[in-house]
This record gives sequence, C-alpha cells and structure tokens, in this order.
Amino acid sequence: MTIHNTLDNEVEIEPFIKQLTVTMDGCIIVLSSHNVLYTSQYHQKVLIKHSSLAVPDNDLAIYTNFVDQIYILQLDGNEAERTSYSLKADMGSIVNQLEHTECMYFQFKEGPQYEVYYVDLRDSAIIWAQLVYSADRYNDIETVINRPDKLIVEEQVMTDFNPGSKLIKKIFRVRSNFLFEEGRRYEEALALATGLVTIEMRPRRLGIGCHSPSKMVSELEIGCPPHRHIRVHKPTECQDYGSYIINRRSYVQENDEPPATEMVVEYDKQLYGCPIILTVKDVFKPEIDLYDEDVFVESMTAGFVMWEDNGRHDFTYTASMQSAGCLRLAQTWEKMKEGVSDDLPVKDIWGPHNYKSCFLYEVTETRLLHDSYQILNQSGDNSVRWLATGDDQLYLFSLHVVDPYYSYCSLEARVAVIVSDESLVEVRETPLLRISLGTFAGLTGSILIATYFYYRRGHIHDLAQDLHHNYGEKAEPEEDHEQGDNSDD
Repeated sequence: MTIHNTLDNEVEIEPFIKQLTVTMDGCIIVLSSHNVLYTSQYHQKVLIKHSSLAVPDNDLAIYTNFVDQIYILQLDGNEAERTSYSLKADMGSIVNQLEHTECMYFQFKEGPQYEVYYVDLRDSAIIWAQLVYSADRYNDIETVINRPDKLIVEEQVMTDFNPGSKLIKKIFRVRSNFLFEEGRRYEEALALATGLVTIEMRPRRLGIGCHSPSKMVSELEIGCPPHRHIRVHKPTECQDYGSYIINRRSYVQENDEPPATEMVVEYDKQLYGCPIILTVKDVFKPEIDLYDEDVFVESMTAGFVMWEDNGRHDFTYTASMQSAGCLRLAQTWEKMKEGVSDDLPVKDIWGPHNYKSCFLYEVTETRLLHDSYQILNQSGDNSVRWLATGDDQLYLFSLHVVDPYYSYCSLEARVAVIVSDESLVEVRETPLLRISLGTFAGLTGSILIATYFYYRRGHIHDLAQDLHHNYGEKAEPEEDHEQGDNSDD
C-alpha cells in the first residue's frame, strides 16, 4: 500500500491489522490492510496465512453470524456485495500441508454449561473438565482462576486408561470464601468476598490442528442469586379484613412515647397475605422457606428478628438469654435502638452488619441473663408469647434475617397474626361453609326421620301380631262355650 506525504512523494508502509474478529467457537480471524487473511485458534501462538481475498486497495470487511458463518463484505461506492467464505475448509487444507500440526489430544470437554453460576454464601458449584489424549504423549488440564482469594476450591482428579488413550477428569467444587469475624467491618468483608470470578480450564498442550472447545471459561457470580427470597407459611385463603383498632396501652409511638388515643389501621391483605389465627394460649414461631423465584431451595434455619409494624409491644418471648444458652448478654431491640436516629428504617437498626452472637464467652453476671432472648430460629425453643386480652387482636410482623453467615441476600418477609382471647378459635363462616353445613344437616335430619318411621311401622306391626296371638286364641273358646249352652237349651 502506498500513501502520499506532504511533498507528494509516494511512501511504502508496512501492512497493519485492519480488522480482528473472534468467532463463537474461538477461531481468531485477522484481516490485514493488504486484504490478506490470517487465522489462529484460541491459545495458539501461530497465525495461518490464507490467500489474498481481493485487490489490496479494495475496501473489505468480515463479519460472522451466531452460527459462525463467515461473510466477506466488499464496498464499491454506494453498493455492498456479500459473499460467503468457507474458512474451515480453507484452513483445513492449509494445516494438512504444514508440518507438526497434529493435535495433542483427542477430545476436550467441560461442563456443566451455564452462562453464569450464582454462588451464595453457603452454596457450592461443581465444574469439571475431561481430556482424552494419546497414551504415549503427555498432557494435562490447566486451571486458571482470576480471583482465587474469593473461592474455596476442592479438587478431585480421576484417570482412566484405554488401549492407546488416557483420560483425565478434574472436578472442582467451589464455594465462597467469606472471612468475617466479630470486630471487623461487615461491609468490608462483603466487598472482599463477592464479585465476578472466572475459572478457565484448558489442555496444557495444544496444536494447530486442534479444534478449540466451544466453552472454556466458567463465570461465577459470588453474591446474592437473582430473585432469592424467603416465604412464611400462612393460609392461602381467607376473608377480607377491614380496619382494626389497637388499644393505646398496646403500642408506642416512633419516639417511644405513650400514645394518647387508640390507633385505627387498615389491613393490607396484599402486603401481609392471609393472617395466621391463634389463641392467646398459643405460642408463635413462623415457619420460613427459602426460594429462588418460585423454586423451593430449603427450609430456612438462620436466626432472625421480628418487630410489629405498628409499634405493638404486648407480646414477649418464651426463652431467656440463660435458657437459650447465652454465655454473655444477647442483643435486644432496646439496646440496638440506643443512639439511633428515628429516621433510620427498622431493618437497618439490627441486621447482619451489626449482629453479635451471645454464644461467645464473656464475663457476665448470671442475673443479667434472665432477660428475654429476642432472636428466633427453627431449631431453637424460643417463640413469641401473647400478652394482649380482649377481642381478636391483630399483629402485623416484619422479620429480618440477622445471621451474617447464612446468605449474601437481605432476606425479609411479613406475616399477620390474629390472636383470639377465646380458648377455641371461632370457625369463620363462608358461603361455601354455610351451604355445606346446611346440606349436611338436612340430609342428617331426613335420614333420622325416615329411620324413625321405618322402625315405628315395624314396631306397630309386631305389636299387632302379639295382640292377635295373645287375645285372639282366648276369644275362640268362649264363643264355643256359648254355642254349647244354646244347644242344651
């Protein structure tokens, strides 16, 4: 190629790369300024030169589609001409003419194939690669992790020998490396543990004649999986609830001052769902499941805290710090709210970021451990106990997981509870229930009446036969005696 300088002299320049394209299967295509095509494979250090595509001064471009079909686009003024190019056939014929082009393995596979692996704090992902190569040659599987500090990797190697070939398979179980200890900033530990990690596995020895694997790099997103959340077990059908009243002695205002009047609240069924109905003698501990979208993952076992959304305080806990096994004072809502701004959301007052376990030993007076233990979990004995009396009392709870070692997600849920002062919860009638009970009562009454008349008819018949048997035979001899007297006359 020649260019003209300011003195109008022709100057020859070296060819340069005009376009670089990488196909879906890892083939690298280089188009030079002289319209000469070069190709290579992923992880190869050799370029294969192909024949010139057109006159060097022509304006060419290369593009591929999603199935790796290759096209040459030639621009001529205002027109563009597209022609297909059989790159694999051309490259195969060139490779066959070169020396030392044999591939150093027979087969390389990697799996399972996912675009991204999402790894939560307690999750693990399994990635494997399998290489089959000639038994008289050496090869192996190389592994490169770009952020190894974020992962804990367990490696398992399997080998197998067949006539003329050897198989090696490497299986990696990876999980998050979350290093958080009390006294360290939670946000700092979270930032160090989460993020994108790539794991690349490839054959150690390649060759120009090798076909690159379609997928050699696995991406792991360490953090909260999309759409992960928790759900509370609750009824799926219920009546519509309107407004309800909270006694002024049963709640406190946001500034912890006692209110002067009762509170009237509208029940939000869409937010809380159907309420759980209990009696004042029942204790309450919500059953919670972990979900990925609508897919059940597991029953949640992490520690969580609850608060009543309208400030109700007429409930307590069944366990004390001592009975829960605490070795030092446990966190409580009263302590966590000290020095906190009233504008701070409740869920930010107490959470994984400031959680402290009470199961670490610290010199503590035993009498101080008699206070309520306010953290709940599925395996413990702690539950909520009711202090309210009177008509049905409605509690609207929010709950938040505080265990920093359970998940990278902020897990929250809501649940409503109706507490009745009666020893038995009144059955709430519905139209279907009334129809069912009415039908059952009608059928039962009809059967009883029919049974009564059936047995009454049978009883009358038996009674008539008994009367005829007992009194009918006595009447016949008297008639015979009267006839004998008449004959004597």
